[in-house]
Amino acid sequence: MKILYPELFPYRTFFLETESNHSVYVELSGNSDGLPVIFLHGGPCSGTKPDHRRFFNPKLYNIILFGSTRLRAIFAFR
Repeated sequence: MKILYPELFPYRTFFLETESNHSVYVELSGNSDGLPVIFLHGGPCSGTKPDHRRFFNPKLYNIILFGSTRLRAIFAFR
């Protein structure tokens, strides 16, 4: 079993806007001046989890997690 790096928290989270009615969750953690590393979640509806940022050395990497898309629009029934 791989040992993960210690727990850490994002220094920034936001939604990346798209041209559709979806937005993509993004969080940044680790060293903001470090080498960027991008982690994409594993599949539809799985999203990112706090342990995903622990796969990378936070002293060396600017960890960028892309989560699942989330609907912005609210659908109304007619």
